[in-house]
Amino acid sequence: MEASFEFALDARVADILDRCTSCGACVDVCPMPGPAGIDASDSSAIAAGVLAILRGEDHPEASARWASVCTGSGHCIPACQYGVNPRFMLTMARLAKEKQKATPDRRRTGFSRFTGMTTGVRVLSRLQLPPDLLARFRPEDDADETPDVVFYTGCNLLKTPHIALLCFDIMDALGIRYRVMGGP
Repeated sequence: MEASFEFALDARVADILDRCTSCGACVDVCPMPGPAGIDASDSSAIAAGVLAILRGEDHPEASARWASVCTGSGHCIPACQYGVNPRFMLTMARLAKEKQKATPDRRRTGFSRFTGMTTGVRVLSRLQLPPDLLARFRPEDDADETPDVVFYTGCNLLKTPHIALLCFDIMDALGIRYRVMGGP
């Protein structure tokens, strides 16, 4: 399965390399170059540099920087007239840059990013939810009662807590006993 997933990603990258003309329209509409301090006056060169990253070639630092600061806004997707998903292109460029690092460095980076993500989820959830609603995501200490449903939240649910809160409300209305598990 892993090989077929990698094959599918490689096929999508090959399609990007075939379709992308380096016109720079994706760079032009991206909200990130300015705040990231990237001179985007030659947007074609930045886009061409991202293609070079995907090919494993030398590339301008501005292209690697642009890929690294992508927020995933998606402004770039409708801007492309050639059927390329520039957001995916930048994701694959970041992956290509990571693959150039030694395995221990990649593991450290992954661990650091995961830790940062969980910290961000905790902070974001505390900004969005009052303590009484946030408490609904924590398992109750009443583990003696067998629940009808185990509601596993995963680690990222608190980024979109309204989904789980609606599920909790429905289960409460139906009288379903549930236990919340998971979370950051």
